[in-house]
Amino acid sequence: MKRILVILAAMMLSSSAFGQKADGYGIPVNSINIQAGDALGETFSAGLVVAFAQTARAVFKQDPNEEMTGWKPYLTAGYDYHFADTRWTVGGEAGYWNIGIRNKETGISKYSHVSSLVATSKFFYKPGGSFKLYGGVNLGVGITYSSDDASFFPAFQINPIGMRWGSKKVAFVLELGVGYRGIIQAGINIGL
Repeated sequence: MKRILVILAAMMLSSSAFGQKADGYGIPVNSINIQAGDALGETFSAGLVVAFAQTARAVFKQDPNEEMTGWKPYLTAGYDYHFADTRWTVGGEAGYWNIGIRNKETGISKYSHVSSLVATSKFFYKPGGSFKLYGGVNLGVGITYSSDDASFFPAFQINPIGMRWGSKKVAFVLELGVGYRGIIQAGINIGL
């Protein structure tokens, strides 16, 4: 996880050295996204959420005697590069989520963790003003691991509706979609 954060920091520093270009849309050329997703896609059925996986039980190697306990958001941090005077943004994102799993018969609990590293893209439907609408797609790799084992899965998130509300420097973001982060994601976007 530390390596991912170092890579994201290096990307931000190297791209900000080129400076901000003038952008008629008011979208920062370089920005950081920090978001929390509801993780409902991971908690419930995963037919759409984890591509090619049958169910969340297959991803977590969960048997019928186990139940998921507690709820925590899927936390993500990412970097976006906006192509000046266009509607396109590309970037990358790292995410983390964990959940407790309790055996109903023995009462023993363990924790399962999920990490993801994905490429991101956004297209702004309404790019002007302080309220912007966009859609996005994230695609990459995820890993689920516990003290017992680990397995990789293709991670994707499709957000047909997203909004960015605020200034070029700081804005609130809200996204609706389906994927590894869940159905609803909210956070902030910070222009560099």
